[in-house]
Amino acid sequence: MPWARRCNGDDRKRFLSGLNEYYYHRQNQTAAYPRTFGKAGADYIATQWSTADDQRIDRLTQEAYAKGYLKPSDFGEAAAKMVATVITSERVTGKGCKG
Repeated sequence: MPWARRCNGDDRKRFLSGLNEYYYHRQNQTAAYPRTFGKAGADYIATQWSTADDQRIDRLTQEAYAKGYLKPSDFGEAAAKMVATVITSERVTGKGCKG
């Protein structure tokens, strides 16, 4: 999707909804597996969420944040927590949706 389409209407809703769903499940599983299965669970789920595809999603999320197209407050509580972790070393350098 072109960057400009991520700012308004249904395209923005789809963009944020997809990321929200992904990071919601990732955050919940990352928190739950260690509680349920201990260190083995923590190690297992960390491996499951660190594939090349997951790393690509993180890079694209970092890029979107740095360019000003999203912020953690755009997401529900669980997803926002994981997004904040993913973007922790990034800083906003673009105006993105602010034009």
